[in-house]
Amino acid sequence: MKKLNATIMIITVLAIFITGCSTKDKPTSTTEESGTMDSGKQDEEDINDADSKEQPEHIIRISDQELSIDAKNFAEDDFSITNELYEQMIFPNVTLPDDFTIEDVVIKKHGGIDWNYSSYVCSFQLLIGDKKQAIFSFGNDFDGAEDDESILINSKYSLQSGYLGWDEHIVLLSYDKKLGEICFDCTDYFNKSMIDYKFKNYSDASNFKVISAGITTFYLIYDKEDKKFIDTYSYGKDGITFVKRQRFKDDVVNIYESTNTIFLEYKNEDNRYVAICNKSFAVLDVIQLDRKIEIDSFKYNLERDEKCQLKFYAKKDDKLYEADIPINNNYSQLYSYTVLIDQDTSYNKMYEHHYIINEGYWIFDNSNNIKIYRLLDGNYNGVNYFLLDKGDIVKSNSEYDVCYMLKKPYNSVTRFMNIDDYYVGLDGNDEICYIDEEYKNRVVNSDFLGEKMSFNNIIFDSVNKTITYINKEEKAIYTINKDGKRKLDTIIPDEIWEDAYEEQYNNHLKMGYDEKGIGIIGYQILYYYDRTDKEWNTVKTEQEIRYNPDYGYTYTDMDSSYIFDTDKHIFKPYYINKSEIYNDMIVDDMLYVNIYSEYECEDVMEDTNHKVLESEYVPLETTNGNYRLSDYKMSDNHKVFKEYETNSLYSLGKDKWNEIISDPVRLYSISDKGVLYTGFEERSYLYYYNFNSGSTITLYDDSYVSDLELIGDYAYFRPVDDYVLNRINLENKMTESLKVENSRLQFEASNNYIAIDSKGNNNINIIDLIKFEIIDTIEGSDFKWDDDYLFYDCSGYLVKYDSSRKESIIMANITYPSIQAIHKDNIYFLICYDGPAPLEIMSVDKVYEFDESNTKADYYLLYNGTDYGAHLLIYDNNKKRLKPLEDAEKITYEVNGNVIRFKGDSYETKGKWQEIIVEEGANVKVIVPEY
Repeated sequence: MKKLNATIMIITVLAIFITGCSTKDKPTSTTEESGTMDSGKQDEEDINDADSKEQPEHIIRISDQELSIDAKNFAEDDFSITNELYEQMIFPNVTLPDDFTIEDVVIKKHGGIDWNYSSYVCSFQLLIGDKKQAIFSFGNDFDGAEDDESILINSKYSLQSGYLGWDEHIVLLSYDKKLGEICFDCTDYFNKSMIDYKFKNYSDASNFKVISAGITTFYLIYDKEDKKFIDTYSYGKDGITFVKRQRFKDDVVNIYESTNTIFLEYKNEDNRYVAICNKSFAVLDVIQLDRKIEIDSFKYNLERDEKCQLKFYAKKDDKLYEADIPINNNYSQLYSYTVLIDQDTSYNKMYEHHYIINEGYWIFDNSNNIKIYRLLDGNYNGVNYFLLDKGDIVKSNSEYDVCYMLKKPYNSVTRFMNIDDYYVGLDGNDEICYIDEEYKNRVVNSDFLGEKMSFNNIIFDSVNKTITYINKEEKAIYTINKDGKRKLDTIIPDEIWEDAYEEQYNNHLKMGYDEKGIGIIGYQILYYYDRTDKEWNTVKTEQEIRYNPDYGYTYTDMDSSYIFDTDKHIFKPYYINKSEIYNDMIVDDMLYVNIYSEYECEDVMEDTNHKVLESEYVPLETTNGNYRLSDYKMSDNHKVFKEYETNSLYSLGKDKWNEIISDPVRLYSISDKGVLYTGFEERSYLYYYNFNSGSTITLYDDSYVSDLELIGDYAYFRPVDDYVLNRINLENKMTESLKVENSRLQFEASNNYIAIDSKGNNNINIIDLIKFEIIDTIEGSDFKWDDDYLFYDCSGYLVKYDSSRKESIIMANITYPSIQAIHKDNIYFLICYDGPAPLEIMSVDKVYEFDESNTKADYYLLYNGTDYGAHLLIYDNNKKRLKPLEDAEKITYEVNGNVIRFKGDSYETKGKWQEIIVEEGANVKVIVPEY
């Protein structure tokens, strides 16, 4: 057998692991302060005994393979006590359900998640329970962090292990011993749906462990018939697929993993070794251990850009000890040393490099810090490409526990472009110059080297397996079909190119695609090429247009969401199903306010009727389970909440919460008789659920519904396609309509009135529900009802409107109040301006004091001037009516008897003088608030 020259470190654990921590009749010191373990006489005897054993000085044998060695001993002081626990939970404050025992902990330190309508990079934790449950948590893992979120996942099977995989997916492993079958339960991070993948031929298997293998593969390690096996599985959009089965050599007893490295523990007669391998099981180094060592783990200790250390942890008497292992890559001498049966022994020069990546900013090659020249792609849920200062390119997954050098030549690649779930390399001219070996069989393969793909904007049609892209020089749109054939779709007209190209930031073009056509997206304009009639269509909006591969072209305004109708070439209202986040909610007499505020005023801090909860939901703990609420409503005899993520409705029964509507609900309102609700997408019509019968009927399906309210025996709602307020009598199903011209699609309701504001101005229409007609119009915005009083903002003044008397009472001058909620005779509001908005509280009965004099005025001219602009209002003190006169950057005014003149100026233009005349002899008093 060929002998290999290798550097092998013999780690002999001294008497500290035999008697050093437990001997009572000799002085010892194992304090945390000392950092080392002192030994007595018995330790010296153990050392001598260990050293006297016959140890090969130049040759060792592992798995029937001989290796020449230069032995290196670890001295006693190389080990020290440590508080660090390798497998500790990074979110230790997770609330565990009853009877939940943690069997395994899976940690992912770097990952991306879409949450709260934003994308975040954070850490993940998966707790595997001993029964059929797991808990997934995500958040910041720094010391003292308490902002983690946790989701309970129920499985149909008893769980063995888990894996945090690709594209925001969780993999739970279970095992059916009777069938000899394993099952991978796959769900997303929010556990919206679960798919099972079952595989046979696992009879009498045990001790399952899942670890990462490659960018899109993982290893399943298990015991069977006193041997250790390792199966490779691939994963992606098509699910989980079995790749191959291999077996470790017979003397492998344990497998450990840390940051792109696998550690294999051997027991060979009285000798123990650890082979340090890369993720392809190429052996990089071998260390020898004293047989009395109880291995805990191996871990890379990364200290920013300074150094990379490999730590070995051993256990003794519930204490953890550590030692440093020098990082050596001896692959060139050990390449023929195999750890698997029938392992390929051919030499791979790339294995001479072993990379450890710290947080995506620092890369170590065999412990040497390597300068990163450029991050070619940073997809926290997928793949990263790093260009090193020597010209090598390193590829990694998002967790950095798989990373390796790409094959050369790189052909001057400057960036990698994502196509669906794979990448191609582009040069500085946007031409394809590099095909990643892992993706060589995809649609865009080596046949397309030299093809130009501009703007990093590729549309992949997952149904037809086609790719559509823009060629900037030709101003052309091309499509590649699944057979790799390219065809010209259309040439973009010059006028469209220039308009869309100028509108995009950084001279960029955005493109969308569907089966019927192709769209070039400007900021508030869509140029749509219909493949059927071969014509370009131009559609303008007042909001930014976005492209969503699942829904097409969309935009959102204050009223609704809109989606592009590719047949009629118009945008129509459409409500995409998404996670509904709670705003303000009263649960069991406690008000929850969802705001970001650095501080609260003193009155709010002393108030015990509310809680500020900056979260996507309000947690509800009950005896029959824990729930996450995004909305909560009560009638005299019923309580109904909407569940976060699923948007399902639950009603409180005699002793537990029962799901009454499983379809996703967007809006709902309840009475003692039933629930009025509307959903998302094709279920955005009006429905009514009857508490007594448990049945649901469709009340209205002529168009989608934008807003609704259930009051008494009437269902009030706004259809999206007309300026009307409709109401349906639930007894006879008769419908009435009230025209409300140029109004917004949302409204606020009390028991007797509805308020609807207008588009383009600050008019609020007050509708009497008994008469079912508009009885008054006031000027203001941002309003909420409390009984039959409407509280609203009018140019910086908080106002209380009495709907029965048609009078407005000024409560306070606040400068931009944003009303959050009204609860227990108090208004909770934010003061909005540049910077964090504080939460304030005020009694609903507060009245603004205009001045301290006893002189009664007929009119008050109210001037508000701040750094954020100026407002001029007039208040009729006799009729109790408030009217804004002018809003501008700067306002000039004068009062001459009963004539009031004013003008508003901006920084660029001067305004024109206007005037109003009040009755002769009226007393007009000017009020300028002090700040």
